[in-house]
Amino acid sequence: MIKLTGSSPCGGVAVENDPWIPLKVTWLPRPPGRPLYLRVSGDQGGEIEMKVDAMSGVLVQMIVIEAPPSVDARSDDSSTDPLEALVPVFDLALWRGDSRGENSKRGTNSHLEYVTADMKCWRNSDRIGIIFSPLKKDFTYGCDGVQVGVSNDEILVEISSTLQEGHSE
Repeated sequence: MIKLTGSSPCGGVAVENDPWIPLKVTWLPRPPGRPLYLRVSGDQGGEIEMKVDAMSGVLVQMIVIEAPPSVDARSDDSSTDPLEALVPVFDLALWRGDSRGENSKRGTNSHLEYVTADMKCWRNSDRIGIIFSPLKKDFTYGCDGVQVGVSNDEILVEISSTLQEGHSE
């Protein structure tokens, strides 16, 4: 499970999706400096790369390299409207090694961490989403059509986005 520690203001997002990269989201503004990398591998397939600001833990970018197995879209189990203009902040303890669980393995570079998750992908006519955890979404951070579902325990549950014009399959 991917632990978060809160949220930070979001200045916007850039979203890309095409037949080769199912989803790429960049949260703006991009902070300067070298990011931390989180490589998430699905238990049953799928590969996602996330870039996180090394100083603040703010999620900078998510790239779906290989889509996880497809499932039907989840019903919106979030009890409230999205908290707008926010991006999640990751727990930097993952890269320090003090909160690594059995689903994590240290990369050869301290800026790189690997985790596994029970990932799934859903898609409908206008949105695509990646599910990272079977937990219930208790609240959602939103920014320009991108929504990040989070559990009450601040576990990353899902990231979804509006599909870009002309790129839906």
